Amino acid sequence: MADDEYFDFSVSEPVKVEGQGLKLAHWRYRVDTKTNAESYQKEEYGSYRRYNDFAWLRGRLREENPGCIVPPLPAKDMSENVDRLFGQGAQESTLHKFRQRALRKFLVRVGAHPVLVRSASLQDFIELDEDHFASMKKSCDDVPSVLDTGKAGKMKQRFEKVSNKLSSDVAIAVHGVKSKDSVAVDSTADAPADKRKWREVAKYMLQLEHQMRAMHRGFEKQGQLHKGLSNSSKECARMFEAVDAVESKQGLHGQWGDIGKCLTHQSQVYDEQSENDLTQLAESMHYYKGLCKAVLEVCKHIEDVWVLQTVLNSDLETAKKKRQKAGNAESQEGVDAKIKVLIARKEEVEKHFDHVTDQLTQDLARFSLEKQHDMKTLLLMNVELTREFAGKIGFIWSSMEAGGASGAGAGNGAADE
Repeated sequence: MADDEYFDFSVSEPVKVEGQGLKLAHWRYRVDTKTNAESYQKEEYGSYRRYNDFAWLRGRLREENPGCIVPPLPAKDMSENVDRLFGQGAQESTLHKFRQRALRKFLVRVGAHPVLVRSASLQDFIELDEDHFASMKKSCDDVPSVLDTGKAGKMKQRFEKVSNKLSSDVAIAVHGVKSKDSVAVDSTADAPADKRKWREVAKYMLQLEHQMRAMHRGFEKQGQLHKGLSNSSKECARMFEAVDAVESKQGLHGQWGDIGKCLTHQSQVYDEQSENDLTQLAESMHYYKGLCKAVLEVCKHIEDVWVLQTVLNSDLETAKKKRQKAGNAESQEGVDAKIKVLIARKEEVEKHFDHVTDQLTQDLARFSLEKQHDMKTLLLMNVELTREFAGKIGFIWSSMEAGGASGAGAGNGAADE
């Protein structure tokens, strides 16, 4: 990707497509792209894509570039997350805004990646209309994998056997092994140096993901706290206004109603702060949890390649011993042919291992820089939101002191501007 090339994405206009026959109902989104990349014939593209199309693209990017950290997608069913963030029964529009932001972030990060952005699959995703894109997905060939050991045979059996014997805490987590009888054993020390490094990376990502989860929960609680304060302010406002109504019947006029109006404005400010907490802070943590898992996907692939290397080395040693014991020229010739195949396969796998680990090394450097930038931005954003929030609350009540509720109402609008 040239330094002056750019990609700008937007995801908008959610439209529900009703199911027909065996086809289930689904939502589709408009994806608009602007680019000056030379490989694209136009500068602007517009197409409609459903969630499964995004998932297909991410899957292809992973298969085509097993050493790259492919940005995460939001979960297909976001209703539980949205309910937890914005409260039970959150509006459908809130769900789609949440997903649109996450889908756009996926595309933006892919478009900024020097390797992923050159993918033919990404170009098809951007350029093709719905019908041609659907046809392309059905007809495209599978991406060949160095890990393909065949659907059956001794190689596949041995690969699975060795893989299942991995007992390190990282391997268990990365391979998704879940068993109450599994014992977390730190076997990093017994691994060769070039393999040990990637187990350490995986451990770091597991720890980072754990901390991101904790931060995510913290921002969720912060947003829920502001939501609760908003509801409390509304309730208090109703109480003050009720007292004001009683006194008004007696020809009395105090500041009960003025206070109630200020509390109503305060409730609105709390609502805004709650939404900012959730959309700008909690969603960032949600993204980074997914990014940690994306790194673990690459670590899992490296672990699998390591297993395959172990199997090939063992089979090669066995074949060489068999060669020494071969009694006649015909037997020796057959074993030699097998040894030749194993050596070629071993070299292919070693070359792939070097390529994948080199790519991950580069991506981890990018990951570190982006994380530092994003966390710094997140911190500054939190400070600015808190400062803005405090300013609005202060303005509401100082306005009441200066000119009563009318001043508070006008002042709140002025502060928002």
